[in-house]
Amino acid sequence: AYWDIITPYKSLVMVDTEEMFNLYNALAAWKFGGAIQIKDGEDTGLSEPSASIAIDYYDMKSDTDSADADPDTTCRIKFGNKDEQGNYYAQIEGFDTIYKISSSAADPVLMVNPYDYILKICCLVDYTTVEKVEISAGETTHVMDVDAAQKKYAFDKKDVDEKAFSTLYQALMGVIVKGEPENKDADSGKKESPVLQINFQRNMENAPDITVAFQPYDDEYCLAEINGNQFFLVAKEDVELLAEQVKEAF
Repeated sequence: AYWDIITPYKSLVMVDTEEMFNLYNALAAWKFGGAIQIKDGEDTGLSEPSASIAIDYYDMKSDTDSADADPDTTCRIKFGNKDEQGNYYAQIEGFDTIYKISSSAADPVLMVNPYDYILKICCLVDYTTVEKVEISAGETTHVMDVDAAQKKYAFDKKDVDEKAFSTLYQALMGVIVKGEPENKDADSGKKESPVLQINFQRNMENAPDITVAFQPYDDEYCLAEINGNQFFLVAKEDVELLAEQVKEAF
């Protein structure tokens, strides 16, 4: 259920799994026809490809192989010019054979917008992987202690029941992404104190701590900063409502 989008999000975002599988299905539907013969003077553009796709996969040698194995093979497909019918010239790196693939099949894969594959939630952290949550607003900091295995929870060292914990924790996950800032470069936001900051401290070595800070942006939006990387805009009103909900819970 988890995927890394390395560029431009540095793996710190949640992926919409359904959209990701739609992309893979579009890729799997590609049909490479028979090899074509290149006429004299026909410029395929493959010597300087306009785009390429690298697919890492595990090359299963027999029915006893496990599809869960780590990838051991890379297939790179190069794309050159288009012919008069709008088909791409395509070639698998390392082979001389040239194919054609329709632009209607290739373009949905070649022209992906990473934002379209993001689950529009700032942060989704499984509470069973968390031992403590620090929530800061202004000069005030509150702490949620979490022991999911024992179903024990506390707000500022005061025990609370599971319903109270779940209500607030789900609210922390509920700030919806509204868009991307005009300047998408990291650290482009205002250097002011966050309106609200949430630090998830994990209970597993292979699960990194995650800090979400909602920075001032303009009159309508806050900038969501995840582990120091600024990618998304959220409604300022939503952040203020969450801050009020935190205040009431504690």
